[in-house]
Amino acid sequence: MTLRLEDHGFLRGETPFLRDLPAEDCLHVAFVRSTVAHGELRGVERASALDAPGVVAVLAAADLGMRPFRPFDAVPEHFARHPLATGRVRFVGEPVAVVVAETAAQAVDAAEEVAVLVDALPAVVDADAALAPGAPALFADAPGNVVIHYDRGRVADLFETAALVVEGRFPNQRLASAPMEPSAIVARPSGEGLDVWATCQGVHVARHELAPPLGMDEADIRVRAAAVGGGFGGRHSIPVEFVVVAAAARHLGRALRWDETRTENLLTMVHGRAQCHELAMGFDDDGRIVGLRVRNLADCGAYPHFGPLMPFMSRKLACGPYRVPRVDYEWLAYATNTNPIGPYRGAGQPEVTNGLERALDLAAAQLGLDPLELRRRNLLGPGELPHTTVTGLTYDSGDYPAALARAARLVDYEDVRADQAARRARRDQVQLGVGVACYVSATDGRTEFGAVDVAPEDGTVTVRCGTLSHGQSHATTVGAVVAAQLGVGLEAIHYVDADTDLVPRGEGTGGSRSAQMAGSAALQAAHQVLEQARALAAARLEADPADWW
Repeated sequence: MTLRLEDHGFLRGETPFLRDLPAEDCLHVAFVRSTVAHGELRGVERASALDAPGVVAVLAAADLGMRPFRPFDAVPEHFARHPLATGRVRFVGEPVAVVVAETAAQAVDAAEEVAVLVDALPAVVDADAALAPGAPALFADAPGNVVIHYDRGRVADLFETAALVVEGRFPNQRLASAPMEPSAIVARPSGEGLDVWATCQGVHVARHELAPPLGMDEADIRVRAAAVGGGFGGRHSIPVEFVVVAAAARHLGRALRWDETRTENLLTMVHGRAQCHELAMGFDDDGRIVGLRVRNLADCGAYPHFGPLMPFMSRKLACGPYRVPRVDYEWLAYATNTNPIGPYRGAGQPEVTNGLERALDLAAAQLGLDPLELRRRNLLGPGELPHTTVTGLTYDSGDYPAALARAARLVDYEDVRADQAARRARRDQVQLGVGVACYVSATDGRTEFGAVDVAPEDGTVTVRCGTLSHGQSHATTVGAVVAAQLGVGLEAIHYVDADTDLVPRGEGTGGSRSAQMAGSAALQAAHQVLEQARALAAARLEADPADWW
């Protein structure tokens, strides 16, 4: 059994989160937000707030000179977002101004004194309203509120050989990421640069996103993270509030901090899902899939930055672990007057899996087959892998039928089904539900940084990685890989992952990639350290390194 390196500090309350860090030099920030879902922004009245106790400044977009930004280049330029609302507000909770005061309480009280002048416009909050002819447009250059429409035309005779076609409309409700720790940032001017502490899923990603709207070089920004209380994808991209706090810190020449409330987190952190799949699936007489048609309507919220990435990934993963010979997949990403959508726990995979698996259940009922048996007939076998799906995703290895069979044995599937049937037959007040679902989990394959250094004084091994642990236990996981390779105890490992000055690059944590990519990078670095050690030892012993195991 391996004892996790992280547990001692967390269980004893010794590992600091960002709110635990000393910040006596900081002024505090509170945001003034829109209470209107859609409207023309006519002005911000701040005189009363400026007279409030402890207030240092009340700042709007024009005061800070921040540039509009769009993290996802595939999104058309006219959807770029201003960190503070400029000209128009597009969802409830959008930040309009920022109050800086001596204490957090004073900042919050003064924010209540700021009047936001908005001429309300009609709002659209779902696909029916946003895509209707003549619908109110969120952006002047995007009539119809369409962000991206992916459509390669219909596949002719898709269901020509089908004995059965099942159809359905399968919505995925919008949900909040809701990590245990709300967002927080401390930004300190440092000469011409910035020293930033932030809750995030990757310090290098945060630095990369801060620099453009601030008009700064990334090299002039240092980003660090304390312990981070969860992310789930909602922290893949930084909130716009981080940009505003950083810009205000530079503007005032003072250290600032912002501690998000739970209400703010639920209101403004990117939401997840919000897709609707209109799906049809065809089967032959033996229950084998002959074709799949999907029309995916993906709500991106008011600012479609990473929102369109979700339906793109849904299309890639549309075949699941099944043998699907033909696919007709159309997706349409659109804007609404709601909180922006971002990645959340699977980033497109659960959305398409929901529709695919529910369609299989419908087909099983109509074909008179057990849902597990229908899936077994359609799963790719180990002899068919590697396999490239018609949507362009390659499955390298695996034994999907064996995994399904083992899952069935572990839950005593036959006995459970018998119990279910018996309860139904006797009209038992307590019924039993049985669900079956299969999916393929893909790892984000972006390269990652890993380095291993050994201190000559005491043999301490420092492992540096470009991912960022926020509950995944990277220090133990990656540390154990390096320790096993070097033949040292896990206690000899010092793990570093949350400082852009100490780790030169990184893609952060997300996409089920940390152990695979950061762990592999650290393993390769450990191999190199071992080879260097062998060469040094061989030189001292006047031996041939090739003779060493």
